[in-house]
Amino acid sequence: MRAFFFFLLLPALFFCGSCGRPSVSPEKTDERKADDPAGNTPAENFPAAGGPVRLILQAGVQPLWFDLGNDGPRQILSPSEAELKPFEPWPEARYITALLPRKEQLVMAVNREGFLAAVPGNGNAAGLTGILRAADPVYWNNYTVSALFLLDDTPAALLYRNDFFSDLKGEPPVPPVRGLFPGSPLPAPMKVPAFETLTAEGWEIDGLRRGPDSRWYFRGIQRKAEQPGIRYFSMMDFNSPGEAVSLGAYRNSAALERVSQAPAVLAKILGEAFALMDRNNLNIAAVVSPDFQGPRYFAPDNTGAGEGEILTELSGFYRSGAALIIFPDGRGIYSLSGGENSGIIETGTFDLPPLPEGFVYTGLGCIKTALFALWEERQEGSLGAAGFMVMALPPFFHTIY
Repeated sequence: MRAFFFFLLLPALFFCGSCGRPSVSPEKTDERKADDPAGNTPAENFPAAGGPVRLILQAGVQPLWFDLGNDGPRQILSPSEAELKPFEPWPEARYITALLPRKEQLVMAVNREGFLAAVPGNGNAAGLTGILRAADPVYWNNYTVSALFLLDDTPAALLYRNDFFSDLKGEPPVPPVRGLFPGSPLPAPMKVPAFETLTAEGWEIDGLRRGPDSRWYFRGIQRKAEQPGIRYFSMMDFNSPGEAVSLGAYRNSAALERVSQAPAVLAKILGEAFALMDRNNLNIAAVVSPDFQGPRYFAPDNTGAGEGEILTELSGFYRSGAALIIFPDGRGIYSLSGGENSGIIETGTFDLPPLPEGFVYTGLGCIKTALFALWEERQEGSLGAAGFMVMALPPFFHTIY
């Protein structure tokens, strides 16, 4: 979705930040180490969602901050203490591109690197959270993550070569899909029949999304032929052949949903959040949920949505009668229902820890032991440091676990 809206960002310089790195005092943080607060907790007490357990942490009231180091997540005092990185265009930067809630797990795709997964502990690790990592940065560094999705119940990422900001590197990824398998330290190749047919003919798959009609839509680009071209396809599932569709049909597959199409408990806070925003801007909310097939993107019901030049994206999480929405600055709104067939019983506000100037929150996800919030450093269309924050679930959200 970041690529789909990028043309809207250029004239408005949506990415915020100052000309230099901020210099602020680290925020007060929990003094506990995140490597293993319980002391030598066996990794076997964490469900195998992916690669080896890299961190074991206990989420508390105070936030635990992590940036994305060369060897995986690295604990820091605050985002202002993150490793200094040159600002890079988003296709080339290392950051978490997407969240995929899956049962009681939270899978994250890391651009130019691989996968992370957060899983709650069990047995004598109850109350703890494990962070698993499956990465192949040498291979992935040539590619950009286009989409994170489930393929045969396995978290998978579509990789592609992006040449918008720089020349192409290396050869196309074949196959273009890599999956997160239990116990594997590396993302593994996965087959999609429709993609295999095209890649065998020299086509590269550089876009994938699920449309409002529940079909999957993808784009192929041919670079090596005498007459390079672009084609568009759709399929019912990943074992079906791709059917050619028009450019219009492909564009329509990215249509934003309206607030009225969201579950009631989510629609309640979406309406409240959008009411606080500038109606002249393009305001959207990217919401993830274990109840959804993938991220869903909502816009206000009013006709002004989508007519502005500035994109403001909220982040949300929904699960069985409860919903959270956060603004880029960490302000949040929540809503709870009394059950599947009952009305909304509580709404309120909350705040995530403040970020330094030039940083924004970009994603939100929950498992039963912790809340995860993604953050990025942004400057004039490029990304610098990036990572995630972990803290205990707000008390009002305990009712759903």
